[in-house]
Amino acid sequence: MAIFDFSKYNNASTSQIDWKKAEREEFADEIIELQYEDGIRKGGFSNDLVQHENVDIEEDFRMYQDEMDKRGYTLERIKQLFTNYHFSDWIQEYALDEKTGYVDVYLYCLNEKLKLNTKVWLSGSPIDFYNNMDEYSNEYYIKYGYGIHKTVYGQLFLAQSNITIEKFIKDCFKEAFDPCYQNLAYDLNIAVVPNNYRETTDFYLVLDDYLHKGDKQHVIRYYELYNYVLHRINISEDKDHLNNISELDFENILFKDFKIFTESEDFEIIDTGENLVFNYTS
Repeated sequence: MAIFDFSKYNNASTSQIDWKKAEREEFADEIIELQYEDGIRKGGFSNDLVQHENVDIEEDFRMYQDEMDKRGYTLERIKQLFTNYHFSDWIQEYALDEKTGYVDVYLYCLNEKLKLNTKVWLSGSPIDFYNNMDEYSNEYYIKYGYGIHKTVYGQLFLAQSNITIEKFIKDCFKEAFDPCYQNLAYDLNIAVVPNNYRETTDFYLVLDDYLHKGDKQHVIRYYELYNYVLHRINISEDKDHLNNISELDFENILFKDFKIFTESEDFEIIDTGENLVFNYTS
């Protein structure tokens, strides 16, 4: 008499396993192909979604699921496909976390509704830049510029990494200054040096003495900075080849490159007539 009963591992059981695997593959293909169907929002990478205040997560999920229902992938059917199979493994296998933001939303909502016990990252991955600032120094500048802290999708995006809106704004105040500074240095030099002369001159404006960064206060000594630019042009051996810059052009460049601060409702802005002062007051 046999000690073990292997009858339960018959061909029917194996066929069922193979069937589920094939169905999961087809389901992944349907999700990917659906991105290109008429009536479905196309594109929609996470950076597009985080900046739109009217994003409705539930509506976007319903849009996708209605199409899946037509293809036979009801929520009940999908739940069966992931019985005894990790939802996260399936996402990784078919690189579904590298598609569009709307696919992220669909997978996120599936996980929540079907209780599939998976961390589905909006944007495809955790916000690594909070732990790797040297590598992701521009991420604050970019994401604050998108206004992710003001949108439903963006707030979910932050919450997944346990970042409060208050901390995000505070960190952005400190970290977004450097990209603004770099943009200003680049744009002022481009404005002064004509394109056809850039390879033949060593003229370069250095702004370090006029922009000061702090944890809770930044100062731009714009009056002195503007006079410094004019002085450098005037004493340069290449001055006959350089462009003068008007006060208006200088102001437009400055406010454009620091618009994260100049257009923000989160930071206090003071114009003394000679300095721009940005304060973090919360």
